[in-house]
Amino acid sequence: MNLIKTFTTNKLAACLLAIGLCVTTTNYACNTDQWLSTIGRYLPVAIQVAQSIVGLIGVFNTAASTEDQAIVKQIGDEATKDFQLLQSLYQQYESKPSADTKAQIETVLATIVNNLPDLLATAHIKDPGLLQKVTASVNIVVTIADVIIAQIPVSNPQLKARKAAKRAVRPMTPAGVKAAWDSEVCGGNSACTVLVKGS
Repeated sequence: MNLIKTFTTNKLAACLLAIGLCVTTTNYACNTDQWLSTIGRYLPVAIQVAQSIVGLIGVFNTAASTEDQAIVKQIGDEATKDFQLLQSLYQQYESKPSADTKAQIETVLATIVNNLPDLLATAHIKDPGLLQKVTASVNIVVTIADVIIAQIPVSNPQLKARKAAKRAVRPMTPAGVKAAWDSEVCGGNSACTVLVKGS
């Protein structure tokens, strides 16, 4: 009872307690709204970019080899699957926060930043123009993942190392994702720009 009275009459003590609780529960109490908001703002356009990777074949090279088409489809399908899983976990965490769901979110983000570039590097797309377009697309989705990672108080060792290395994250708003798609992937090609509507 005396403790309650102390904190109700001493604003400084109450403030210090609140700060202490904030620091010790940073994964949930203080930063949750910020990183959840970040994921929520970027996911719609991230999924559009991922789904549009396969569409690059029809826009830029309908005569691409069967092998190149299969590789582009594999990369696009993987990116789409990863971001749709991230969306599902985000919705699950938003409705019922848990450490387990947050860990799964971090695992998916680690998959995106590690597997997609590796998949692209080992894929060997032979058409140089198509390779440039797919590379630019992968760079955009990895950048989106990095923007999200920068907001999360991560526990995943891989993501911690990535943040500790102070990897330069290109400042990119959701609207900037659409602009990057239009310029870096499409080069102003209207058949390509319509593939991503933006957020």
